[in-house]
Amino acid sequence: MRTIYIIKIVSIILILSTIFSFVPNVSLATNGKEGINLFADIIDKLIVIIKDLALKFSEMFANLSIKDLSIQEPEANTAFADIAKDCKAKISGFNYGDGWVGVPFSEESNSANNPASSNRQSSIIDCSGYVSWALYKYGCGKGSDLYKTIFSEQRGTKQIQLIVEMNPTLFYKVGTLGSCNVQRGDILLKSGHVEIFNKKSGNTYYCYNAGENKDIHDGTGSKGDCNEYTSSYTVYRVIK
Repeated sequence: MRTIYIIKIVSIILILSTIFSFVPNVSLATNGKEGINLFADIIDKLIVIIKDLALKFSEMFANLSIKDLSIQEPEANTAFADIAKDCKAKISGFNYGDGWVGVPFSEESNSANNPASSNRQSSIIDCSGYVSWALYKYGCGKGSDLYKTIFSEQRGTKQIQLIVEMNPTLFYKVGTLGSCNVQRGDILLKSGHVEIFNKKSGNTYYCYNAGENKDIHDGTGSKGDCNEYTSSYTVYRVIK
């Protein structure tokens, strides 16, 4: 739709350029009453043309909203959603707690800092730890290296909120949950909690969530905490 409007605008600019390029070509050698009459005739014709163009502009922009000119909403990130699902299955034997805050992540299979390793240093994790790890894994895989750098260690919920707000090239703010187009893999964030959307069945949101033991132990996707105080959650989409 935006392409059509651009074509129309360019066309009108070309028309205006043609009109005003004609004016200087009127012979300056014309003198007296004949010259005055000729100039007046040109002005009258220009007024008619400008009125016609003004009408066309009015018709063209009558149904144009700010939304039409905004950045196009990116599609659902299925690659990140699949990684989030895989990470969720890996922590199904963990328990809820804050033991991983600030701990660096690793991809080495035998590393104590790899939550998927049998040598992991702790089987404690929380909501922000899970989401941080999923974003780190995404950066190591199909995402941008920036994800790997920023989430080289677990971030707390407050830090995640700052990161998503300050990195619009990595995270697209979709809107408020309940009144926006939420897609699988979107991050749902509010003060004190974060989870990753999986699907909606009826009016119930199901998420990849590590906010409580019952959610952690469900290796697939449980009923999201976002079903309470839905409008308090902001939806962010992982991009790139």
